[in-house]
Amino acid sequence: MGKPKIFISYSRKDSEIAERVYKDLKNEGFAPWLDTESLLPGQNWKMMISKEMKESSFFLALLSSDSLGKRGYVNKELKFALDILDEFPLDEIYLIPVYIDHCE
Repeated sequence: MGKPKIFISYSRKDSEIAERVYKDLKNEGFAPWLDTESLLPGQNWKMMISKEMKESSFFLALLSSDSLGKRGYVNKELKFALDILDEFPLDEIYLIPVYIDHCE
């Protein structure tokens, strides 16, 4: 069995924390994914995100006062994930919301 794949969703203003979470998860034996690790100019963002979400077992949503204050970010990311899952009703993905303003 391969490493559990984790899709990490975050606000751009929280990218430093997302990078730390990514590195920590990788060190713990998981296979985390951040869009910054493989997104190249000219790539179809939605197609790549869809592919990565479909291959992931966990959707880790890093939430902060910044990302929650931008309703579009939370609504768009989570709605997009749920729309993808609707296309694949037999697949399972676990949503893990983490409020990072109180974490170190």
